[in-house]
Amino acid sequence: MKTKLLAILALSFLSFQSTSFAVTANANLALTGTITDSVSIAVTPSGNYNNLTLTTTAVDSVVASVAESSNSTAGYLILARSANASKLVHSTDATQTVGYTMKYAGGTAVTLTATDQTVKTQATGGVYSAVASAVSISYTGVTAASKRAGSYTDTITFTVQSQ
Repeated sequence: MKTKLLAILALSFLSFQSTSFAVTANANLALTGTITDSVSIAVTPSGNYNNLTLTTTAVDSVVASVAESSNSTAGYLILARSANASKLVHSTDATQTVGYTMKYAGGTAVTLTATDQTVKTQATGGVYSAVASAVSISYTGVTAASKRAGSYTDTITFTVQSQ
C-alpha cells in the first residue's frame, strides 16, 4: 500500500511539474466595419400648392413639407433650385410670369435661381431621420386683367448633401 501511495505521489509531482512548464501564445483579431454616409429627402406637397390664387397676395403660404434624413458625422445641407428662377410661368406663353420667394424651415426668404442655393445648414453631425421642414412661398397678387388666363407653374428641386 505504501508503494502505491508513493507511486501516486510521484505521478502527481510529475503532472504538476509538466504543467508548470507549459508554453502558450496569444494572437488578436481586430474586427472593423464601416457605415457610409447616407442621405435621403422626400417632398410632400400640402395646402394649395397646385391651386394657387395668383390674383390674391400670399404671405408664407405653406406648400410642402420636406423630410430630411442624414447620418453624416459633419452634418448636412439642404439645397434648392427653381426651373424658372422663382417665377411661375404661363404654360404656353413664357413671357407671362408671376414672381415669388420661398422660405425653407422658417428661414429667410430667398429668390431661387436655376443653380442650387443653400437653404438650410445642419452643422452638427448625428443621425437625423425624417426631420420635417416646411416650405412656404410668398407672392404679390396680380389683377386678372394684367395676365394671360391659364396655368402658371414652376418646379423646385430640393437636394440633401452630406458635409
